[in-house]
Amino acid sequence: MVRAVVSDDGRGFDSDGNAQIASRLCITEATVKRHLTNIYAKLDAVSRVDAVRKATAARLIKPVPQAPVS
Repeated sequence: MVRAVVSDDGRGFDSDGNAQIASRLCITEATVKRHLTNIYAKLDAVSRVDAVRKATAARLIKPVPQAPVS
């Protein structure tokens, strides 16, 4: 569940995206927020971007595909 939350977070969901993540995983928005808080603590991350970067570096999640630069 935690990997799913951080993976979705890395796809560009912002704070309004917590509801989208909750809906996709069939959990409450409060549970998403709790998972994010735990993720930040475990990874010693200070932001969503930092958490995704650290989780990717630790190979906990697959790299997030980058949009092509035009």
